[in-house]
Amino acid sequence: MSAGKGNVYFALFNVPSSYRAELSEEFWKEPAKAESPAEASALDPTTRRRIEVLGESLEKDGFHSIGEARGVRFSEAQARDFRLNLKGDRCYVFATFAGRGVEDTHASILGPDEIEVVSDPDRRRDSIVRLCPIEEEPLILRARLLKGSGPIFIAGWQTRPNESGVSARAQGSATNSSGARDASSSERAR
Repeated sequence: MSAGKGNVYFALFNVPSSYRAELSEEFWKEPAKAESPAEASALDPTTRRRIEVLGESLEKDGFHSIGEARGVRFSEAQARDFRLNLKGDRCYVFATFAGRGVEDTHASILGPDEIEVVSDPDRRRDSIVRLCPIEEEPLILRARLLKGSGPIFIAGWQTRPNESGVSARAQGSATNSSGARDASSSERAR
């Protein structure tokens, strides 16, 4: 900490490189970088319905929900990173949903070197990214609030093992320089 008041904590962990935690409730709670504590937000009915509509659309493509959407309060231009431990035998969709007071969100997935692997190219209230990783490597979901102030809700879906890439390949995905198949999602829950 170069200025200000507060505590700084350091913790060292030794984890084997072969360790891959399953996605779970804990996935949403642990930021990839040390940040100020996240203030949780309750899901409002309008945002819940947008999440449900997208979920119903994704179910038709063989996706199922990873868990309940998690809400975090953001201030304008703030970003939060969340660790992803994704499997190479399935595809994933992650979305950020704007709560009350938020006008524009953005979602992207970064590689271990923090270079963008896939990003939603559209500027809209909610943001969706789709990824079918080829290799199991640590990735980061970056959720950003671009305009407004308030809660952003983050939700995720995945295919079952060995169903990976079916809908993404059918939509003409490409392999990018990081070795991951990606396809932009035209589905919008707005």
